[in-house]
Amino acid sequence: MLAVSHTVTEIDGGPGVGEVYRLRAMMFDTPPEQLVAVLVSWAIGLAVLYLVIRLAVRHAIADADRRRARTRD
Repeated sequence: MLAVSHTVTEIDGGPGVGEVYRLRAMMFDTPPEQLVAVLVSWAIGLAVLYLVIRLAVRHAIADADRRRARTRD
């Protein structure tokens, strides 16, 4: 398995060389509207993830405060 992988990298010109060229071709062949749509969807996904984590932390802090108040009484 290792020998086959080594032979393939020698033919390609190094590890990842062909992948970089394919990525560049894909980026420049993609319409700008599609790139914007992907970036906007990523931004929305990250914002939702941030809000979910923020709400979970707030809930955990409030829960810890309630437990602490119960143990003092």
